Order: sequence, then C-alpha cells, then structure tokens
Amino acid sequence: MKTMILNGSPRKNWNTALMLREAQKGAESVGAETEYIDLFRRRHAAFVVLIG
Repeated sequence: MKTMILNGSPRKNWNTALMLREAQKGAESVGAETEYIDLFRRRHAAFVVLIG
C-alpha cells in the first residue's frame, strides 16, 4: 500500500508535523510505502520561482 502524507502547516516541527511523522512511522511499520510532502514549503518555492 502506498500512503501520501500531506502537511500544510507553516510550522515545520510543531504538533501537526510531529503527529504526521508518527503516523508515517506507523504506516511504515506495517509495510506501507510512504511519502511525506510539506505543502507549505512547496507552495512558497513555487511562488519564488514565479516572481523570481
């Protein structure tokens, strides 16, 4: 099973991110393939490219 974990919080290492990282560990412990995506960082990276 593939699991995509999406974090939209601007706080990189606060409660939401910590909870999602623990969920990722749990999914991996039962054999799931996971991908953690930080949407907040990606959104700003795209914005910087656009206004570059």
